[in-house]
Amino acid sequence: MSDSTAVVPAPRLVRPRTVIVGSMFASAAAAVAFMGLIGIYLVERGDARAAGRQWFAPGDMERARPVRPLSRRSSSSS
Repeated sequence: MSDSTAVVPAPRLVRPRTVIVGSMFASAAAAVAFMGLIGIYLVERGDARAAGRQWFAPGDMERARPVRPLSRRSSSSS
C-alpha cells in the first residue's frame, strides 16, 4: 500500500464579469446618446422644411476648398 494522497487541482474561481457588463452598458449609453442627437437633428430639419424654410440659408455655409493629395505619384510599380 501507498501512503501518498492524490493531488486534486484547486477549483476554478468564478469571478463576476463586472468590467464586461459595465463596458456593455457604457457602449449602449453612448449609442443611445448618438441616436438621440441624430433624432433631434432630423426633427429640427423636418420642422424647418415643413415650415417652408431652407435648412441652410444661402451664404450660411462657406464652400470648402478641395483637398490636394500629398503626392502626385501614381501607385503603379513601373
